[in-house]
Parts: sequence; structure tokens; C-alpha cells
Amino acid sequence: MSASEAQLCPGETAELLGLSRPFVVRLLESGEIPSTHLPGSTHQVVRLADVLAFQQRRDRRREGRRRIAELLDES
Repeated sequence: MSASEAQLCPGETAELLGLSRPFVVRLLESGEIPSTHLPGSTHQVVRLADVLAFQQRRDRRREGRRRIAELLDES
């Protein structure tokens, strides 16, 4: 299994992203971060690749907001 195929629980995902576990659970439930339920269980797992993709999207949005704020400050 490659590193990107590794699976994380919501708590590990929260720790990696620096977010609270309840917030990560909401992101999983909304589909913002794809997840799957373990067979016959209520436990969810998240692929590391999906966590990293979410983090990249979040970083791009943050950078975009920063650039817009800079442009507004210049005018």
C-alpha cells in the first residue's frame, strides 16, 4: 500500500489538518472530504490522498483570499 492509499480515522485526520475532530466529522458528513464507513460499523476512514487534496484546496482558497485582501488594501 502506498502512502497516499493509507487510511486515517477522523481523529488522525483532524490532527493532521490542525482541526477539531467534530469539525472534521462534519466535513466528512458533508462530503467535503470523501470517506467510507467500515463494513458493518459506524466508523469512518479517510484516504490520506483525500486529506492532502482537501488541504491543498484549503491552502489555495486561503491564498486567494489573502491576494484579494492585498489588492483591496492597495486601492
